[in-house]
Amino acid sequence: MFRRKKDAEELSCGFEVFQFKTMAYGYRAAFKTLQTYILNKYDTDKDGTANELEDVIMRWAPPCENNTEVYIATVEKRSGISRHTILNRNNREQLIAVVAAMSYVENGVPANMDEVRKGWELI
Repeated sequence: MFRRKKDAEELSCGFEVFQFKTMAYGYRAAFKTLQTYILNKYDTDKDGTANELEDVIMRWAPPCENNTEVYIATVEKRSGISRHTILNRNNREQLIAVVAAMSYVENGVPANMDEVRKGWELI
């Protein structure tokens, strides 16, 4: 299960939980959400550089509902991508690694990589 923010303009704790018919469709939704964040050039940490991994995670998992620093550190470690890496919305391998790591944080178990890749193919 992945969640989707109700308010795309503000960091808020209001979110809806969606259930998808397969995990692949849930992963597809995560990819599409991250691609939208990247397209909108978020600089959530206000350091002057948009679309870093930490910007995207801070948007996805704001501090009002998460321990965002632990979330970022976990995704950074599990994906092998530095928090300061600028994400590319069309970089398949990069986003697959990020979404798989985010899935671990969200669900507490390692992602099934075949399902994550299927999610990318559904875009």
